[in-house]
Amino acid sequence: MNRRTSAWRTGLVAAAATTALIGTVGAPMATAAPGASAAAAAAQTASQQGDIIIGGVNLRDYGIDITKLTGENPDLSGIDVQKLLTLLDNSAVATIVASCRTGGLGTGGGGSGTDCGGSTGTGAAIVLPGRVDLAAVADQITINLGPDKWIVIATIPLGEQTPFGILSALSVKPTGLMAIGLGAIGLKDMDPTAIGRYKTLADVAAAAALPYKPVQERYCESGATIICWGGWKYRTVDGNLATRTEALRIAGQLSGRTYDYTKPTVLEFSPGPSGSSTILGSGYSFALSRYGGTAIAETRNKLALALAGADGAGATSQATASLGLALALNMNTSTLGLDWFGSPLNFDKIKNSKVLDLLAQFNMLPAGVDITSITSAMELAQNLKLPDLKEVSCLGGSTSASASGLGECSNTLGLFDYYKDLRAPTVGQSRQTSWGLTDPTSLFLGSGNLLSRGLTPGALQVLTALAGGDLSKVPPAELAALLQNPVAKEVLDALFSEEKRLKLTNDFVRFTQEVTTTETGSTTRYLLTSDYGLRAPITVDWLGYRLTVFPAAEVNGTMRPNYLGLPTITRIDGAAPSLLPSVGLIELANPFGLGTVPIMPFAPFTALDSWIKSVTIKDDVERIGTLIPLAQQALRGGKPAAEKPSAPEAPVVAAALAAPADDAQETVVTSGGASADPATAAESGSTGTPAAEASETVAPDAPSTGSTASPEPETETSPEPAAEAPATAAAEATVEPEAAEADTVDTDALETADAA
Repeated sequence: MNRRTSAWRTGLVAAAATTALIGTVGAPMATAAPGASAAAAAAQTASQQGDIIIGGVNLRDYGIDITKLTGENPDLSGIDVQKLLTLLDNSAVATIVASCRTGGLGTGGGGSGTDCGGSTGTGAAIVLPGRVDLAAVADQITINLGPDKWIVIATIPLGEQTPFGILSALSVKPTGLMAIGLGAIGLKDMDPTAIGRYKTLADVAAAAALPYKPVQERYCESGATIICWGGWKYRTVDGNLATRTEALRIAGQLSGRTYDYTKPTVLEFSPGPSGSSTILGSGYSFALSRYGGTAIAETRNKLALALAGADGAGATSQATASLGLALALNMNTSTLGLDWFGSPLNFDKIKNSKVLDLLAQFNMLPAGVDITSITSAMELAQNLKLPDLKEVSCLGGSTSASASGLGECSNTLGLFDYYKDLRAPTVGQSRQTSWGLTDPTSLFLGSGNLLSRGLTPGALQVLTALAGGDLSKVPPAELAALLQNPVAKEVLDALFSEEKRLKLTNDFVRFTQEVTTTETGSTTRYLLTSDYGLRAPITVDWLGYRLTVFPAAEVNGTMRPNYLGLPTITRIDGAAPSLLPSVGLIELANPFGLGTVPIMPFAPFTALDSWIKSVTIKDDVERIGTLIPLAQQALRGGKPAAEKPSAPEAPVVAAALAAPADDAQETVVTSGGASADPATAAESGSTGTPAAEASETVAPDAPSTGSTASPEPETETSPEPAAEAPATAAAEATVEPEAAEADTVDTDALETADAA
C-alpha cells in the first residue's frame, strides 16, 4: 500500500522534476562575461535563475519549488491547489491531457473528447494519453539558466532556454580551442557554446529530416589539415550530415534509442490523448478515459459522487449516483509513463557521461541541488509506474455502475445491493455474483465505522474546502497527510486492486453464487454470509481434531462464516489429544452500535461488562453532528449559512416608524434598543457590532425618565411626541439594562407604532 501511494504522489511531480534535470545538466556556471550590458542582463533574467516556465506560466507562481520535490517526502506546503488546477488549461499541458472542469474546480478546458456541458456541480472530464511524450511539449518549456557566462576562451549563452536549447550543448561536437580544452578532461561530445542552437521542436524535426545533399570536400590522405604534401584530393560527401547528426543526437539523448544519422528521419511521437469523457448532474462527477475508451459520470444530487474510468478501444464505464456514490473504474494506468520522441525516457546516456561529475566538481549545480538528488529524480522519472485503477462499487439512494471487463453493481436506498464480476474466467480463479441486504447505519454506527476511522482533523479541512468549493483553502500538507488516513488507505487499496472491493457498509445478509473455473470445467457453490451474528465459525476441539461449524468463506474481500457451508473436520497438527471437548470463543456482533456480545455461560458478569464496553452508539451520535454543517453547506452550493438578523425590540420599531425621515437618517440603534447620536455611537464602537458586544454600550447623553411611558392614542396626529416617547424609553433601557421594564412592550405603544 505504501509503495503504491508513494508511486502516485511522486508520479505527480515526475515530469516537472525531469524538466528541472534537463536544465541542470546543461547549465554550466562561471563568471559573468566582461562587458555585458546591464540591459542585456536584465532581459536575460526577467525571471529568477532556476525558474521553470511551462506554457508561459512560471511554476514559482503556483508555489512549486522543484528543489523541494525530491526525496520520499516532497515538500508541498507552498503549493496553491486551486491555482495548480489551472495548469490543466495551460497550452503545454493541454497538448498532453484534454480536460474540462466545473464548480469548485474552476471552469476551463474543453479539449477534444471532453464534455462538461451537462454538469452544474463540481467535477472534471479528462482524456489521458497512452503515454506522455515530453518531446511534444519541450519547446513550450523554458528554464532560466541565469546570465551568460564567460569561461576564458568563449562566452556560454544561457538565459531562458528550452530543453532542446540545453540539449544542443550535449549533442554538438566542439571545435577549435574549445575542443582542445574539453578534450583534456575527457569531454569530446559536448560544446557549451552551442546552447540554444536548436530552440524548438520544429528546429529539431526539420534538421533530422534534411535530405542527402552531395557536396565536394577537399581532404588530404595523410590527414593533414593545413599543408598536404601529397596533394589535396576531393570527394563527395553529405553536406547535411553534421546538422542531421546533431538533431538526431538530441532526439536520442533522453532515450535509449540510436538513430542512423546517414538517413533523413521523420521524428515520431507517442499518441496523444484519445477517448471520450462526459460528466453530468449537480453533484461531484469525474470521468477519465484513454486509448479510445468511453467514460460517463452522472450525479442527480449535490450529495452524490460518481467516478468513471475507461481504458481501451470499445471499453465503456458508466457511473450514476442519485444520492451516494458510484465508482466504475477499469484503467490500466500502470502503462502510463514518460517518453521522449516515442521511446521510453532514459537518462543512461547522461549518467554515463562525465557531465554531472564536471558540474559538481566545479560547483556548477544550482543551489539546493546535488548529484544524489539529480540521479534520484532521474530514476523516478525513468522508472515511473503508476498502479492500475480497478474498482466497481455502489452505495446510496439509487446508484449504479458498470465497467466493461471488470464488474457491475447497483444499490438502492442503501439497503438492496447487487454485484457481478464481469472479468473473463481464468483457471483457478472464482467469479462471484451476489445480492445483499446492507446496513447504511454502519457508516456511522458501530465499532470501527467509517466516520470514527476517517473523520480526522485533516480530513475535515479537506471536506470543508470541497463543500465550500474553494480548494485554495486545502492545506497541501493535510492533503498529503490524507493519504495516511485509515479510510483513505482502504479506499486506495481497493482502487488499486482487481481482487478487492471497496466495502463501506456492513451486510445484514448476503447471498452469493461463486463459480470457480477448473481445467476441466467449472464448479459452483452458494454462500450465505452476514457481518452480524457470529463473528467467526464455531469450533470444537476434541481428541486432536477440530470440528468447524459454518466454515468461513471470502465475500467482497472479507472472511465471514458461511451459513450454507457444511461442517468440516480437520486434524490439529501438534496438539495433544484431549478427552474433554473445547469450544472456541463465540461472539455475536450487533448492528446499530450495540456492540458485541460474548457467549460466556460460566462468566456472565464478565460477558456483560465486555458487551457494555463495546457499545458505541453514544459516541457515534455525537460524531454525526460534526458532519451535518458540511452536508448543509454542500447543499447550499458551498455558501455559508446566512445569519438571521436579530429582531429589534418593539419600542425601537415604534420610534423608527414614527420618526420623521430626517430624524431617522441620524438615528443610531444600539443593541439594547436605544437610539443615540451617531458620533457618540461611533465612539462607543457599538454600530455594526454583534449583539453580544453591543449590549455593553451605554448612551450617556440619553435622558432617563424612569419608566416606559406609553403615548396617548391622540398622538397619532402628531408624529413628534410619538417618536419622542419610545426613544426616551429605549434610552432608559440602555442605561438600565437590568430593569425588567426596559424589555416590556406596552400594548398601547405597539398600537401607536402601527398607527404611525
